[in-house]
Amino acid sequence: MVRDGLGQMSAEIRRDVVDAGITFSVRVPDEWLEYPSEQALLTLSGDLGQPEGTLRPTVLLDVIAADGGAESAFAAIKQELLSLPEASVVAESAGQEAFPQYSVLVGFRNGETGGVQLTMIYAQYVASATVPVVVYAQGNCGGAADAEVVQALSEVVRSTAVTLVTAAQ
Repeated sequence: MVRDGLGQMSAEIRRDVVDAGITFSVRVPDEWLEYPSEQALLTLSGDLGQPEGTLRPTVLLDVIAADGGAESAFAAIKQELLSLPEASVVAESAGQEAFPQYSVLVGFRNGETGGVQLTMIYAQYVASATVPVVVYAQGNCGGAADAEVVQALSEVVRSTAVTLVTAAQ
C-alpha cells in the first residue's frame, strides 16, 4: 500500500490479460470496492468526498482491440463520448510515455437521470506481441463534484499502468 497525493492509503489492483499479452494495474483508495460488471474487465467504486446525493465516483477498466493504430483508436473513443447527450470536451491531451496515451474529460447530460455527468478517459495504445490493444480507464462522477473530487478521480484513472508480459514470465 502507498499514500496517494491526497494523503489517503491506496491499494494496487492488477489484472492479467493473457490473450493480449499484458498486465494492467490501477491504484485506488483502500475503501473502494470491486463490483461485477459485464461492461468492463474491472469496475471499482467508492467515496472521494463527493456531494451528498450525487453520483458515486466509478472507474471501469477494459481492453479493446485496436487494429487501426493509436490515432484511429483514440479518435473512436472521442467520437463515442461526443455521441452522448449534450456532450462537450472539457479537457483533452495526448502524449507518449511507455505507450502512446490519450486523455479526455467530457461533460454530458445523462439520458436516464437528466443530471450532468463527467466522464474522463485515460487510454494507452499497446502493440503487444499478440494483438494491438487499447487499455483504458474510464472515470465517472456527477457534474456537481468539486475540483478536488475530479482531481482525485483523475489520479485514480491516470494511475493505470500497463506491462507487456513475455512468455518466460
